[in-house]
Amino acid sequence: MINPPAHNSRNRKRVDFVSDVTLVLHGQEYHYTETKDISMEGVFICTEAPLPIGETGQMILNQECGELKAQVKASFRVVRHQRADETAMPSGMGIIFTDIDSDSSITLFNIVRYQDQGDDGIG
Repeated sequence: MINPPAHNSRNRKRVDFVSDVTLVLHGQEYHYTETKDISMEGVFICTEAPLPIGETGQMILNQECGELKAQVKASFRVVRHQRADETAMPSGMGIIFTDIDSDSSITLFNIVRYQDQGDDGIG
């Protein structure tokens, strides 16, 4: 099922962000190798086979920068689907974070803040 276009109800700024993500639902892991963008509220995952809208589970987002490695762990809910032929964005699904621990929240904040910097590295 594809959601009809709707107004942008996002409260937080999205920034370009490419990473791999693992979603865990009902004891089964789904690994995705590419995201499109991220905010403090959620992430868009590129996939031709999105999970059903309303599905919930646990997410592990892996971030590597040289030798530094970090993870963002959160509960999530699938809120929308998108097909590539509808917009300039790739096919995939939007998920929102429904619960996130404090360490992961700090890591996520730093990812969003870093990705939001200009080309010269100045925010």
